[in-house]
Amino acid sequence: MLAARRQLVADAPQLRVLLLGELHTSRDAAARQGALDRYSAGRTDEAGLLREVGWSEVWNHDPELYLPLLRWARRQAVPLLALNVEPAVAQRVRQQGLARVPPSAREGIGLPAPVGPAYRQRLTAAWQGHQSGAAISDPAAAADLERFIDSQRLRDRAMAERLTAAGRREPGRLLVALVGRGHMEGDDGVVLVRQVAPGSAAAAAGIRPGDRVVQVNGEPMERAGQVIRRVAAQAAGEPLRLTLEREGRSLELTVPLAPASGDNGRHLPLAS
Repeated sequence: MLAARRQLVADAPQLRVLLLGELHTSRDAAARQGALDRYSAGRTDEAGLLREVGWSEVWNHDPELYLPLLRWARRQAVPLLALNVEPAVAQRVRQQGLARVPPSAREGIGLPAPVGPAYRQRLTAAWQGHQSGAAISDPAAAADLERFIDSQRLRDRAMAERLTAAGRREPGRLLVALVGRGHMEGDDGVVLVRQVAPGSAAAAAGIRPGDRVVQVNGEPMERAGQVIRRVAAQAAGEPLRLTLEREGRSLELTVPLAPASGDNGRHLPLAS
């Protein structure tokens, strides 16, 4: 544990986002940024914060599990960022499925990437833990499982989008995200190119938004963080070899990185 802490301190200057996985057994918190802003600014007290976010209705467990962290952030003037979707949105997806909920009713959250086998296996096990003997072979149960997976995908996508947006607003600030462990465990995430800066080396190489990054220099990529670290570690001036998947086709591209580390082609904007 001590060695891991020392490694984290050593790596901190190079980090953009730090995810801290926590374990909880109840529903997710409401994402209500205004309430967090008012609490951080001292315009409301703890009772007001809990009331505004609907703590007792949404989480229904002891707020003292989290209040020490919120108190510390308030004392240190550390901004708090709400990551999750509103419970009503997640509940609608849970009841209807993602395909039947229009973008206008999803708080602007984009479509999540398709799920991988390990992701599906984990969520299936979680779903079965809340069922009373329902068999996946039953059509109604199978449909309920898909809606459950959809609601989790939406939450994951929302958190990724809001962290990405915060990083763009303040690129020099380290973001520390406290999220449920189930939203970040496993290595089966799909790594997608979110955008390509015009005039960048990535654009010149032919990379397009929506491409899936399969390998970097022959090394399999399963998480966005892997790609970011691999790109950052690439020797100055050496081309980057990418294996991409685009509309079911495999592509091999080479991205020429400029010697200067500040070159705008060195960072590939990604979403996982």
